[in-house]
Amino acid sequence: MRRVLLFGLLLTFGLTACIGGGVPDDTSIADPPESTEIADVSEIENSEIRAIIEGWQAEVPGTMIGREVLEDTIEQKVYLSEESLEDIAAFYEAELAEGDPRWRRVEGMPGLQEDLDLLLAGYDIGGGIGGGIVSVTIGAIDAEQFGGSGVVIYTAKGSKEALDEPEG
Repeated sequence: MRRVLLFGLLLTFGLTACIGGGVPDDTSIADPPESTEIADVSEIENSEIRAIIEGWQAEVPGTMIGREVLEDTIEQKVYLSEESLEDIAAFYEAELAEGDPRWRRVEGMPGLQEDLDLLLAGYDIGGGIGGGIVSVTIGAIDAEQFGGSGVVIYTAKGSKEALDEPEG
């Protein structure tokens, strides 16, 4: 009886680890296709787009912290891509939701809004037994509607548990 109980317990923990019970060691996300990272938002020439990105940079971390993401784990990045907004949405869907089934879409995020030339998406990975959660928020806007070109992309990524410092 003890062996059966032990086997059942080990099977439960094993399946939980395989089916999204924890956070994988590598939760890195590739840079968007055909993109350049924008180190300083003031480099964005269009004041309307710059204001949108600055608004996201100010608001998103607070929302993530409200979802119990640790402030010191939040990493924000901004990119400019020559790909279409649809291609950017497809890239993140393939990279996250389709690339690793442990990533799941955050409820209440509208995703691609073609009528507004806007992408607002969120993904979580982990949770369950033995793991914290890593959250990613993505905002992208087609600059053409503001007289520019390309797609400006904002990402924020953070964890609900302290991250180990990389060696080196």
